[in-house]
Amino acid sequence: MGFAYSIIFLVCLVGNMIVCVMIVKSKRTSSATDYFIFNLAVCDLLVGIFCIPFTFVKHVFPVLSLGPFACKFIPLAQGVAVGASVFTLMAIAYDRYRLVIHPSKNKAPVKYWSCILSGVWVSAISIMVPQAVVRAEIIHNMLPAPGGDIKVCQEFWPSYTQQQAYSAALLACCYLGPLVISACLYLMVAITLRRRRGTNNTMHASQRFNKVTKMLVIVIVLFTLSWIPLYTCWMVEDFGGLTPQEKLTLHDYVYPFAHWLAFSNSCVNPLLYGYFNKSLRKRFRDSLVRRSDNEITGGNLSLKIKANVNRKAILKYRRKSNKLNK
Repeated sequence: MGFAYSIIFLVCLVGNMIVCVMIVKSKRTSSATDYFIFNLAVCDLLVGIFCIPFTFVKHVFPVLSLGPFACKFIPLAQGVAVGASVFTLMAIAYDRYRLVIHPSKNKAPVKYWSCILSGVWVSAISIMVPQAVVRAEIIHNMLPAPGGDIKVCQEFWPSYTQQQAYSAALLACCYLGPLVISACLYLMVAITLRRRRGTNNTMHASQRFNKVTKMLVIVIVLFTLSWIPLYTCWMVEDFGGLTPQEKLTLHDYVYPFAHWLAFSNSCVNPLLYGYFNKSLRKRFRDSLVRRSDNEITGGNLSLKIKANVNRKAILKYRRKSNKLNK
């Protein structure tokens, strides 16, 4: 699995960094959808930074601990990245719905999307705080000899019932709830657009809107499918009454693939943006063209400087030769 994790790690970082840079550098970025896509790319970047490498290391070295701070902070950062991602998908669905119901309010004010994005991050942090609270680094005495102690980062819940309640809350708030709401919003968008078919004079704008909406629906569908195995593992572990041996099998053979599939969603999104978003592709091509032009211009300037230096050296040599001949 090491090679598979390495691939999604690189694609996730490079792809989402390109999306962020292209949106930031664009002077025409004024729609709320652009800001939401930027926020989703940031969430995917955080998944690439905190989730992919640390989860892989945990699968390879289950008892490895990186210190008390990392024991609390890394799970919190992982949860916030995933939670903010799904909340952003829900915010995008609402924005699509708003544009259909109120087409005259196409250009949203800065206050609109900034408030929504602030709510996304505040909600994600609030829901994931227990991830840090219940974790602590403990010492296991594995060997009687000196140096036989092993530090392990573990969860400590006041009761098993509270752990189950929190797992169910995560499933409802960070998976089922946002996805059901998003699906309902997109269904209403589709129904409204179907009713308006043939009455819209701006056919080109309508087609572009439909294409962007289609891209965002595919993003949600892929998110749903990618995360089903991991959420299923969590629910089975917390509610399935597994034996210790069955839990060990789940962690050794099922979780590594379930985590990889879930995190791979974060490297698929920028590929979808590039395929469906013509504006983003054009920005990327323009950036490459400008860079190429700058390199060519710089090369020509360097050649001109070298030519001038050589010409001056030749003239100086000729003047010295003429003086000697005289």
